Amino acid sequence: MNRISVLIPFYEKQKTLLKVLDELTLQIYPQDEILIIDDHSPKGVPKCDCPNVRVIRPPKQEPHIWRLNTLRNYGIRKAKSDRILILDPDCIPDINLLQNAREMFHESTLYGGRIDLVQEDGSIKEDPRIYSGRGDIYGGCMLFSKSRTALVGWFSEEYNGAWGLGEIDFSHKCYQSGMITGFTQKLHVIHQHHVGWHEGHERNQQLFAKKRTQYMKNLSSVTPYKPRVAVCVLSLMRPYYLKECLRSIAAVRIPIRLFLVNQGDTGDAQMKIVNQWKNKWNTTYIFNETPKWPGPSRAEIFTLAKEMGFQYLVTIDDDCFLHPHAVENLVKAADEHPEFHGISGYLRFSSKKTSRTKYMLGGEKEIREGKLYFKPFPWRKGVHEAEYICNGLRLVRLDPLVTPDPEWTMGMTDYDWSMQVKKEGLRLAVCGEAGAFHKYQRVGARMKNRRNPYKYDELYRRNEVEIARMADRFKMKWGLELGFE
Repeated sequence: MNRISVLIPFYEKQKTLLKVLDELTLQIYPQDEILIIDDHSPKGVPKCDCPNVRVIRPPKQEPHIWRLNTLRNYGIRKAKSDRILILDPDCIPDINLLQNAREMFHESTLYGGRIDLVQEDGSIKEDPRIYSGRGDIYGGCMLFSKSRTALVGWFSEEYNGAWGLGEIDFSHKCYQSGMITGFTQKLHVIHQHHVGWHEGHERNQQLFAKKRTQYMKNLSSVTPYKPRVAVCVLSLMRPYYLKECLRSIAAVRIPIRLFLVNQGDTGDAQMKIVNQWKNKWNTTYIFNETPKWPGPSRAEIFTLAKEMGFQYLVTIDDDCFLHPHAVENLVKAADEHPEFHGISGYLRFSSKKTSRTKYMLGGEKEIREGKLYFKPFPWRKGVHEAEYICNGLRLVRLDPLVTPDPEWTMGMTDYDWSMQVKKEGLRLAVCGEAGAFHKYQRVGARMKNRRNPYKYDELYRRNEVEIARMADRFKMKWGLELGFE
């Protein structure tokens, strides 16, 4: 259900609020709600016959001070939907505002809408961000996920008592926590004329400058964002997959730190994506100028995550687009099943040869005619013990630390690591509630299958000499030859 909660902080703007409600009531669905968060306006809130409109009031405070962020936070807590659209009471919505908000909403993204300004003479000035390329988010029109932005504590109420910058501070916190933030013209409102400067704005400018530095240095010290989970993505020269993978990671609703490893790719497409992530507080960016094989590269991340004090490490292939709550469900499974050292999820894929299907990233093994065969489980609900698990989407406990073999270059790295874990007397499992699309890229509104680039296949998929060398090494190390079906 694409239900939306529209929040309107309000204090003494009766005429413009009526115009906003007149337009919104033409666009809402029965399951939507419009919350007017009134700061005890002396003249009250204009009556509206629409049953979707509800007036709520935070505890009264005298004298009235500019406490816009208190109103926003109070409305967010009372909202029934995860989709939050905040409007100012003097911002008249476009006729397609709610429909566009339903279609474009994604948990990973904080959207700031286009706000055209009515001038004193009645003319309309276009939003300057249309041409400037800036992505600033303003409070007159904002769309975001309630559950995702809860990680950063929503709006800072330190901005109360003065005017402006509280919403930009909020957008900086969201960005530093891994979310995507951006300006969009699809969310369009017309801001009615009022004086553009209020007493106390200088104070908020100074506060913003100070807090912005804090967020960039250490977000966890000033918000609830205190991760115990590290997420590792090895970028292997597939920027179009990486973009979608990171977008899905940005929607994760528990605190995480991202380890983003770039294997020497400085191409324009790759760096355009990397540059959006490498300076975020929640990201540790590692650039291997000389590309490394996945085995030794992951071994470094295991050790680093352990040294930094994380409880769990989740490895995700860069061609995986996470299903909602995939990481959260892996963590939940690990918390509920401490007997398992590693837990993997499932992948969903499609091709011309096979219909769209799902398979578990782990399963059973058997020895036949002197060869060792690994066979994945078909998809199933719940958590089930497995003989091996795969790298593509898995959670690993970092205590005790069992690192991948750094001498392993490519191919069979997950089989080898699983054998090491079992040798230590530890257990593995699969989880049917944590999955991802495999080798998909977003095209328009749909996820479509794509092929690997030629360079990637030559280095990592068709290097028959290296694959044969690792097969021989597996036989020498474990005394068994791998069989493939």
